[in-house]
Amino acid sequence: MSVITLTTDFGTKDPYVASMKGVILGVNSGVSIVDGSHDIPPGDVREAAFVLETFYSYFPKGTVHVIVVDPGVGGERKLLCLKTRKAFFLAPDNGVLTAVMRKEDRYELREVSNARFFLNPVSATFHGRDKLAPAAAYLSRSNVFAQLGPVLKNAARIPWPEARADRNQILGEIIHLDRFGNLITNISGKDVRNRPKAEMWLAGRKISRWGTHYAQGEKGVLMSLIGSGGRVEIGLPNGSAAAKTHVRVGEKVVLKWR
Repeated sequence: MSVITLTTDFGTKDPYVASMKGVILGVNSGVSIVDGSHDIPPGDVREAAFVLETFYSYFPKGTVHVIVVDPGVGGERKLLCLKTRKAFFLAPDNGVLTAVMRKEDRYELREVSNARFFLNPVSATFHGRDKLAPAAAYLSRSNVFAQLGPVLKNAARIPWPEARADRNQILGEIIHLDRFGNLITNISGKDVRNRPKAEMWLAGRKISRWGTHYAQGEKGVLMSLIGSGGRVEIGLPNGSAAAKTHVRVGEKVVLKWR
């Protein structure tokens, strides 16, 4: 069975997600549609890029990932289809595919511009429904990648936060706050495994406790661990680290060792 994932900033209150699913099923009634997330903050391209990068590799070969976080809809930005060895990605050309392009060593890019794969008429404000959804459905039904539009050499990219080593420390930042209030950093877990006595610092505060899972922590005491995504994260057992610390995405963190 073919699979399409949808990641948007639409939320679930309005009919937008259902409209896209209806268009997809109208073209390919046998496809399985999976929700990546519809809780991306409105227009937050970097958050969408992070969420996509976190889940896409777990899907079977041939999956079509559709990302509609598109503050430039109706403007001059293009629509893209990125093809890797395992998947297809359909999205506006606004940098939302930055993390995927960084992670994949080989890919092809095409503009999604062939009206044969669009609804008619096309709304100026809902290209997710009228262009990306039907194009994804056709792509899930047969390999029409070469027919979607002309080859592109480049795609827009957004600045991507990289942790960096500086003598006896690694400088990073918070890149995601999850539903549980855990603070996800851009520091790789590998940097901790190689330095078991390293200390984690957040906004000038030392996080003394380390663990492999949250049950090892103490209620009310912040702790660090390597999360399921392979990054260092800071959490609060039976509570919210985000609420306790009041930090936001972009807050600096430091991993120090002697």
